[in-house]
Amino acid sequence: MKHVLPLLLAAFVSYSSLAQTKDSVMIGAGYSDHVWYSLETGEVARSAKDRWDFAFSVSGFGSSILLNHLNDNKLYVYPNGDTASWTTLDTNGISTWSQLYNSDTSWNYGAFNANTDRDNDFDLGWGVYNMITHQVVGDSLFVLQQGNAFKKIWIKGLAGGVYTVKLANLDGSQEVDVAINKADYGQRNFVYYSVSANEIRNLEPLNDAWDVKFTQYTTIIPSFGGYPASGVLQNGNVTTAQVSEVGDPLNFDDHERQEFSTEINTIGHDWKSFDFATNQWSIDDSTVYFVRARNGALWRLVFTDFGGSATGKYVFQKELIEEASELPQGVEAPSKASLQIYPNPSNQGWANLLYASNAPVQLTIHDLQGRVVYSAQQGAAVLGQIQLSTQAWSAGMYIVRMESSGATQTQKLIIN
Repeated sequence: MKHVLPLLLAAFVSYSSLAQTKDSVMIGAGYSDHVWYSLETGEVARSAKDRWDFAFSVSGFGSSILLNHLNDNKLYVYPNGDTASWTTLDTNGISTWSQLYNSDTSWNYGAFNANTDRDNDFDLGWGVYNMITHQVVGDSLFVLQQGNAFKKIWIKGLAGGVYTVKLANLDGSQEVDVAINKADYGQRNFVYYSVSANEIRNLEPLNDAWDVKFTQYTTIIPSFGGYPASGVLQNGNVTTAQVSEVGDPLNFDDHERQEFSTEINTIGHDWKSFDFATNQWSIDDSTVYFVRARNGALWRLVFTDFGGSATGKYVFQKELIEEASELPQGVEAPSKASLQIYPNPSNQGWANLLYASNAPVQLTIHDLQGRVVYSAQQGAAVLGQIQLSTQAWSAGMYIVRMESSGATQTQKLIIN
């Protein structure tokens, strides 16, 4: 009988080790890499953070253009003229110009989008969307400062899924024209561009392969400006709930009452802080994160250690709470030949189409004037998903139509 307790204890420990997994991600000394990570399978891909300067959204209606602030890049909109000033642009008074930053809460608003006219729903910051031609025409010039060097930039347009970009030195030398076709980089969030190499670079994995990104990014601190923070950003369609001051975070399971956020920095960087007295990183060991992955699975995440700039090592405990068959709260798994939309109404610049069909489908969305704003053919799928960027759509009602095997279904999509 004296062996029963050790055997039971061993069984319990074995079960717990399967339920809770200790994992770590190392992004390198000086936070040198970006690492894309799947909560289910671990590290998916990595890339050195200095391999790009701009990132262009390649999703269906995406128009976000990010700046890599970590390459000693500073971006300004030219305040003294429009695109007609391309040949005469100068940097006089640049010390008084406002620096542009990526949003740290949404992938939909890069530094190039920060110049948006808030009174114009069709202004995307670097250009204006035309509802008749469905093209974006660039209306602004930008100045990129890299150390003591300067480049002028003109995002000329986005038409037929192709970005056209012009770059040159201030005196017009080394002028280059770049064309980036979204279709060449399908099923990804962004494609990247290096100014010094004049090269388009396909750096990130497919967007359904990863949940979070371990990285260094720029966050805005009031009265200070942009600050390079090391942290975790979540993929589009991933939602996260943060619960603080938890007595036992590794076993806390009250996720149903929590509010899940689409803000990409919900995990962010503030689960840790630097103690200048001890010259060490301190971890907030009373905070737990519930992460709803892209495939619908729910995970509990608790950070336990951080290596700082010496290693860039993140250490955490993760546990699967709900299987991937579970969908976000309020969304039911569709049956065959069915269509669902969430969030609906949508007021966050995106919406998801969930469809199921044992035959190919034709999906079409048009506004109440009958104009088609989206059209795509998809193969048969037990559970297919399309993420739509709706940030360029005007508020109102749209009709989503799905045709499959001669049958038609329609639903209303509301954009607030």
